[in-house]
Amino acid sequence: MRAQLAHYIHSTAPHKINTLPLGVQHPGADGLYSGIAPREALRAMWPAHQITKGDAKPPLRLLAVGTLEPRKGHAVLLDACEAIWRDADASPAARDLVLCIAGAPGWQVDALLARLHNHPELGGRLFMFNDLSDAELDWCYTHASCLVYPSFAEGYGLPIAEAGWRGLPVLLSDTEIHREVAGPKARYFAPRSAAALEQTLRQCQTSAQFFEPSWPEPGRFRSWREMTNTLMQSLQQTSHNPKVHHEPHH
Repeated sequence: MRAQLAHYIHSTAPHKINTLPLGVQHPGADGLYSGIAPREALRAMWPAHQITKGDAKPPLRLLAVGTLEPRKGHAVLLDACEAIWRDADASPAARDLVLCIAGAPGWQVDALLARLHNHPELGGRLFMFNDLSDAELDWCYTHASCLVYPSFAEGYGLPIAEAGWRGLPVLLSDTEIHREVAGPKARYFAPRSAAALEQTLRQCQTSAQFFEPSWPEPGRFRSWREMTNTLMQSLQQTSHNPKVHHEPHH
């Protein structure tokens, strides 16, 4: 984010590049808390026998969180999952991959919504929830195999931090902002490519150690209280820094 902002200022108003110091302040990652039991539809989506830790290789339980809009890449994710579902040569466990999409409808997604609402796998291996409570979203993060985030344009990507806070692995489209947020130990795939995501999902299904166990690194994601305190300290330092140049008002 900082590099993109610096590049924009340098290209559009280079005389302002030193007006204020540029920094990055990520949001907190602990905004969700568990509470009441999730609705029956959520519990049926990932049955208890599939989420038992004793299972050697249970079916993948993919979670996609975010408003439905073109830049979020839900169509790419759905394409990749469909390719696996219809693969007759795949193992039963591979074809039992379950995708949960959690997010409210946004804009320019009429075709996507129609595709989802009329999908033959809806209620079987495909689930969509537009109104999850904080407690229910927390339940999804806790019970999913991984977060899939195929977005190709983000300001930050809060679901990445929410997943990391809970130790949930992530599959991310390979963009500059995602690497800034998640770091080098997350798993990435080529953005906008259903084929690349499909291949990544197949590797995840067959590899015993697909995700880096040391992700996220300690301290990568912090609480809202910690981040607020850091922001206030940064603002105080900036306001008392005599080296910061301020343009005169005209």
